[in-house]
Amino acid sequence: MELFKQMVVVGCRADVITCNTLIGGMCKTGKISVAIKLLEEMVNGHKEFGVICRPNVVTYNTIIDGLCKARLVEKATQLLLEHMIQRGVVPNVYTYTILLNGYCLADRIGDARELFDSITRKGYRPDVVCYTTLINWEIRNYFEPISEIFSSLKLVPNVVTYNILINGLCKNGQLEMANKLLLYMEGKGCAPDVVSFTTLMFGFLKNNEIQKVVGLLHKMAEKNVKSTECSMSLVMQLLMKAENYHECLNELPQFPVQKRN
Repeated sequence: MELFKQMVVVGCRADVITCNTLIGGMCKTGKISVAIKLLEEMVNGHKEFGVICRPNVVTYNTIIDGLCKARLVEKATQLLLEHMIQRGVVPNVYTYTILLNGYCLADRIGDARELFDSITRKGYRPDVVCYTTLINWEIRNYFEPISEIFSSLKLVPNVVTYNILINGLCKNGQLEMANKLLLYMEGKGCAPDVVSFTTLMFGFLKNNEIQKVVGLLHKMAEKNVKSTECSMSLVMQLLMKAENYHECLNELPQFPVQKRN
């Protein structure tokens, strides 16, 4: 807190933006206890240190996020219920999304579902991040079939929702599950776009599953999904990885040349 003392000496008092910035830095460097101490100084209005501003929702969200990432989800919940709400700071959807992810990180999917249900009862409208956070973890842990997850959350997914999930599954190394999700979305009448295909193909490429990449390229061409610079970059990487690139080149589909305006 020496910084605040020096600021007071020169006639400068920290506002909530300054405090939030410092708290964010403390949480990122693992100094969560120091961040909580600063929060307490903000709540108490410690004039000696020049902290006369009050914490806002950003202050609490930052610390709750830090606690959750440190696997201290119980302390994060306590901070929300016993500190934030009691002091009249209203949580927003982002607050609950952070806590939702914290439960998921701790493999407490049941608690995450309960939290999701409670915030919808309170009238909050979960955003796409909130939905996809929970869906991604449910799929990852095979708690329910995909259709039941969407149904229970009263969610009608679009191509963006599916793409976020496919990307999350690929990052987690669940390539077959991501491929099944691609087939599932087609079956539900949601056409995969170039992002859907490219995301999955990069996943298979990193895993050296060349034939699956080639298969997806053919499927992409059959559905007349236009290629992009990103997908063409993938083709180049594919050829570089292939042991016999001449044979691989012959297996690749033909994509129409896009004219530049």
